[in-house]
Amino acid sequence: FEKNYIYELMMLDYEVNGFNTLNHVAAVHYVAMHVARQLKKVGIHVNLGLVSGAAAGHDIGKYGCKGPEKRRVPYLHYYYTDQWFTKYNMPGIGLIATNHSTWDLELENLPMESLILIYADFRVKNRSAKNGFEMHIYDLNESFQIILDKLDNVDEAKEKRYQRVYSKLKDFENYMVHEGINTDFKADEPIPSAFIDYALLDGYEVVENFKYMAIEHNTSLMSKLNNEVVFSSMIESARSEQNWQNLRAYLNILDEYSIYLSQKEKLFTLSFLYEMLVHREGDIRRQAAGLMGNIIVSFDLEYSKELPEDVKPYLGGEVTEISLWEKYLNLFIDPGHKVTENHKEWIGYSLRIFVDAAINSSKNKDKKIYIDVFVNNLRTVEANDVARFSALNSFLSIPLNLYEDEQLRFLLEYAFDSLDNPAHNIRLMAVQFLNMVAAKKDMINVSLGRISDYVSVINENDGLCINYLKYKIAKNLETLSEITDRYNELMNSSRYKASDLFLNNLKAATPWNVKTISIDYIMENIKDKNEVTMLQTATHLANLVKVSAKESVRNKAGNSLVSMGTLLSIEQRNEIAVELFKGLEIDELQYAKYIPEYLGRFMMLLPPKELEECILDLNNIYKGTNPRASALVINTFGIVIQYYPEYKDRFNEDDESYGKRLERMLGIILSGLANYNTQVKQETFLVIGQYIFGSKILQLKEKHNIFCMIYKKLLTLINEKELGDLFFFNNSSSFNHIYRFISDYEFYYKDFDIEVNKNIAFFPGTFDPFSMSHKGIVTAIRNLGYEVYLSVDEFSWSKKVQPRMIRRQIINMSIADELGVFLFPDDSPINMSSTNDLKILKSLFPGKDIFIVVGSDVIQNATAYKARPTKNSIHSFSHIVFKRTQDDSSPAALKKAEESKNRIKGSMVELQLPLYLEDISSTQIRDNIDSNRDVSNLIDSLAQSFIYDRNLYTREPLNKAVLKSKPFTIEIIDDLSQKIVDEIGHYIFMHTNLYENIGEDLISKKIKLLVIRDSKNGNKLIGFSAFHKISSSEVYGEFQSQYIANYVRERTAGRIIVIDSIFINPSRIYDNMEQILLTETL
Repeated sequence: FEKNYIYELMMLDYEVNGFNTLNHVAAVHYVAMHVARQLKKVGIHVNLGLVSGAAAGHDIGKYGCKGPEKRRVPYLHYYYTDQWFTKYNMPGIGLIATNHSTWDLELENLPMESLILIYADFRVKNRSAKNGFEMHIYDLNESFQIILDKLDNVDEAKEKRYQRVYSKLKDFENYMVHEGINTDFKADEPIPSAFIDYALLDGYEVVENFKYMAIEHNTSLMSKLNNEVVFSSMIESARSEQNWQNLRAYLNILDEYSIYLSQKEKLFTLSFLYEMLVHREGDIRRQAAGLMGNIIVSFDLEYSKELPEDVKPYLGGEVTEISLWEKYLNLFIDPGHKVTENHKEWIGYSLRIFVDAAINSSKNKDKKIYIDVFVNNLRTVEANDVARFSALNSFLSIPLNLYEDEQLRFLLEYAFDSLDNPAHNIRLMAVQFLNMVAAKKDMINVSLGRISDYVSVINENDGLCINYLKYKIAKNLETLSEITDRYNELMNSSRYKASDLFLNNLKAATPWNVKTISIDYIMENIKDKNEVTMLQTATHLANLVKVSAKESVRNKAGNSLVSMGTLLSIEQRNEIAVELFKGLEIDELQYAKYIPEYLGRFMMLLPPKELEECILDLNNIYKGTNPRASALVINTFGIVIQYYPEYKDRFNEDDESYGKRLERMLGIILSGLANYNTQVKQETFLVIGQYIFGSKILQLKEKHNIFCMIYKKLLTLINEKELGDLFFFNNSSSFNHIYRFISDYEFYYKDFDIEVNKNIAFFPGTFDPFSMSHKGIVTAIRNLGYEVYLSVDEFSWSKKVQPRMIRRQIINMSIADELGVFLFPDDSPINMSSTNDLKILKSLFPGKDIFIVVGSDVIQNATAYKARPTKNSIHSFSHIVFKRTQDDSSPAALKKAEESKNRIKGSMVELQLPLYLEDISSTQIRDNIDSNRDVSNLIDSLAQSFIYDRNLYTREPLNKAVLKSKPFTIEIIDDLSQKIVDEIGHYIFMHTNLYENIGEDLISKKIKLLVIRDSKNGNKLIGFSAFHKISSSEVYGEFQSQYIANYVRERTAGRIIVIDSIFINPSRIYDNMEQILLTETL
């Protein structure tokens, strides 16, 4: 900058030409650094060097425009700015400096440095002055109008487009203000705003916080992606990831943000994704292959700015998207000899997905070139059976109108060559391509006479699938009716039985394309079948969904099952739903994870009563002990929500029932965010972001309806304090979907109408633990139209309670599925006896009516209520009082209760719980947990699992147990006497003659006895052990076994003790005597 005298150049420009570019650059630099330094101070990652360099050089390209180009400086200077930074090897700064136009905000994700520069440049504009023009820093609204007035060719569409990018800039400014950044230059230091708990926010404040979280996640993630070291570390973490759900989270991030990666990072990503093609999970392979196609298509840098007339952008290098396309086509078709046959098959299967993603991408501007490379690759590469099958399969993804006539003739020749292959699946795939060509014959100019000749020859040995496709080809080509009739007759003959088809489809050895064509055949002939056959077919398809190894078979079976659902009776639909339910809990996750897609859609065919039963069953599975099944249930509900809008009209359901069911299902999904299992929590937010707010099925109005139900509850449940990088990556994608929805809705409908509840119910308590009785109280109040807040006491004077955060976590799990119920902020404890605390409570809910929730006994007995009423005392609040059945109903008690109520100055609502809930107490729950009994009918099932997993509420003795010695006398007997023999016979071998010859054996082996006597009972003998010593030379003689002798010698050294026997008194009064004898003997 200094060596090229850029500052002096701008000064001369002002003096000679009167352009005050220097003033503009200085002001932009000032604004940019003003906010950047503050953002840095509040802990947000900002590269100040990048911001400063980009701001100083963002308009340097204006001095590259010459001659006629000077009339288009506002459009051409971006190009010359890029050239200047590239010349001096500053690509990082140049990327930000070049893309400082407001229109660059149309990119959904930008790094923080780019947003800062665009924001600063947007605010600095010329304004009229006495001596011409002077540079001025406007506020955002003023700048918007100034730029709008200057835009060329402004029509309604362009104005709306500009309004949209401006709204993003406004969101960014609001985010900075929210973080305490001063944007009006009254101070240089940020003033961080006081944190307000999300539960206390209302209406549009919640919407804005979603925007702030999305901006924070996106900018932070972009800074990671733009750092090659951090990015490579992320890829290495993904490479070593064993859990498929975590790996999918990484792939989702790459899918969402791949367009913003540098070319070097894209090459690194392609290498990683190719490795994923041999992952054991099919959907990982599928997503990786599709993402590879998308990255290759967007590999070359797209230059979006206007170029000088005599300039063509140089965007490539040694590596281009076409060279990468050719490279990876070769790797898909021929992975190399080091790859196993099974992995070659997996890679080949992914070829069609790769080709489809690349060639059919809307970003692909060179489809003809891609087709040329693809066809030439087939000409030059000698394909084995796996490669030939994969290539034929990929033909089905390419539109026929993209081929030149000569290329299409080559592909037809390739297919006809494949008809001679001995492998049935290859021949079938070739016929599938011929069928595709015949079905779209109007799109091409190639003779199909050879296809007509082929289908004219009927061969029964070709099998059902090939003959079925030949029949369809014959119909499409309008061949002689006698040929189609013969095909029809053949397929309806006893040669092809439905039972044989079903059996064949369930065999692992059957090729996957045989199964998919079989399903097509079954579905084409299903409408004329009877009810029994219908049910058999539906059950068969459900089984294929549950056990098929290939995704194409599962998809075909699942979609076919849903499409035939309307042909089934209600009872049959219910039976199929139950079959799919069972699949959620199978051990093989690689199969179970595909069931939610089709179970969710199939549930929409069930009438209201059966649907309610399904929802209940799914909820029970979710609250079980299997976190894997819980995650699948959340997925299922995510699918149900997408298709739920069509349910109302299908069964003519009233609005109230329809809305309550929607609330209940959304509540179950939200409960996943409170789950103590990290995997379930991660999957839940993915479902909310991707399946609901990122859905292409739901309309904006439908998403808005869902958002208004859950928006505040969702915000309170998102807790990232404990989450690592992977959770951050996953959440970034979900926040992106939510932000996109909010932006779209505000753009099309302007106002984001959200109704705010003015009635607050404040429910304090110890909640140790939170019971079904508490939940009953909460839901009863909520159903009356209140927003309920649960305040957890820090401790209890009267009992020993679990730590506060544990109790809050249990409550959070228990109420997560209840909309309109929240945990009161933990940093604002409220003492009912303190007027200052109660005054704070009122200030936290300005303009709202606060009702205190208490039991009837509390009003009569609590100290706060017995005190004299004052201005802000508890008596000044409205109350919701729960009466108890066991309340004293004597005249004196009733009089006392009435006096207590009269001290309450606010209004009072009295409620009573059902008797079965009233009988539940926290003491009862703690006792049952301590006894290891089931308490699922007393507390929430998920909370129960959490309590038992964490070993909570099990009582430990207050004092350590005193170690007591047992009344034993132990003696060693070396010399055997008749007295001891008789004693053993009397106490140990009573009523037997086993002791008669004991003396001989004992004496011959020099056996010693260890005897234990009961000193409390006259030294009665209660047990003894017999043992003797041997040397290593005596081992064989002792055991009479060569094997045992060798074994003992190898594992011993020195003299050896052999324990001959251990005997105890049969009428023993002490436990574990055998163990005591063994221990004492050793």
